Amino acid sequence: MGAQSLIPILLNRFNSLWLEQRDNQEGVLWRIAEIIISGNFLTDPLHIMSNNTIKVHHPAPHIITPRLLAYDTSMNEAAFHITTFFCPICLEGRKGSACIRLSCDHVFCKDCLRDGWGLAVREGDCSQVRCPDEKCIAKKPSLGEHGDPRIEDKEAREEDVRRVLSEDEVKRWKWLRAKRDIDRDPTIVHCPLQFCQAPVPAPPLMTSQQEEPGEYTPGWHKLRTCDSCGFSFCVFCKRSWHGPITPCSTRTVSSILTEYLNLPEESPQRLLMERSMGRGNLRRMIKQFEEDEMNRRYMEESTTGCPHCGVRCEKNHGCNHMTCYQCQTHYCYRCGEGLPKDPYTHFSQKGGRCYNKLFDFEEPILPWIPIEQDWDLTD
Repeated sequence: MGAQSLIPILLNRFNSLWLEQRDNQEGVLWRIAEIIISGNFLTDPLHIMSNNTIKVHHPAPHIITPRLLAYDTSMNEAAFHITTFFCPICLEGRKGSACIRLSCDHVFCKDCLRDGWGLAVREGDCSQVRCPDEKCIAKKPSLGEHGDPRIEDKEAREEDVRRVLSEDEVKRWKWLRAKRDIDRDPTIVHCPLQFCQAPVPAPPLMTSQQEEPGEYTPGWHKLRTCDSCGFSFCVFCKRSWHGPITPCSTRTVSSILTEYLNLPEESPQRLLMERSMGRGNLRRMIKQFEEDEMNRRYMEESTTGCPHCGVRCEKNHGCNHMTCYQCQTHYCYRCGEGLPKDPYTHFSQKGGRCYNKLFDFEEPILPWIPIEQDWDLTD
């Protein structure tokens, strides 16, 4: 039933009312106004919903809906402005026009929030820009990806902050939040180009839940691409991207880690390196570098490389005459030199360092066992 179909119903209702009141010589205009204001004429089942809401058909709902919402908002604001609220900060009663209702429905006077939030922004503590009600303070935030509490869940929303603080204070508050997110996320690094220095987040495949490089395609976890300037670089050596297979320069990695490890704990320079390269990336670099150093020392101390192709092997028994399985080169395991056609002449040349060293014989070190003797101390 449309709005046009209601007009005949109202006319019949008003006509019947006029006939009833005609004999009594009473006016009907006031009664008609009350009927229209009350909405009692909307008795059709199509208009009265089960939840006691009135459904009115309209030829263009997309036009009337925002108007109804705007009207509802304006009426709620008008009712809020004329209502008196008790501010739990200054412990005074204030009219709603001097107060603000936060997204959590708690009400405070604007002066108290402006003083508290403004001081927090000036001191650089954006976590204190939040609802000061004890229930919101005691509310436990949800857990983040690392299992740590999400502090931002307890902070005020931007629309609330804009209604309290000035535009400059809002800009500083947003900058503090962005800076905190960068400091808290070890996967965010800065673009190495001097003219850019924009923060570069980790790619989508590298989330904060995945800390070990082995969880990604080998080598690709080092790639970063700056959204600001488009520069693709390696997060470890900070040079242009060299591919997932080509390793970083050992000298570069060694100098970076040496500088980082020589800095005192919690020093500004060390924190700056952690912010620029990522604390997680530095931990991975240190772990990988230590493993590489251990492997290098082990290879130098326990293996000998082929003088022709460089493939190293380890000997656990047998003679020192080795044959490379890669290129079939004959060489001495003790000194690493290539052997002639008659390889055993190398071990029979007097004065050579491998003379009579075809086999390495090491005399076993026997444990010392004390000999018990009876000493006669009498003459």
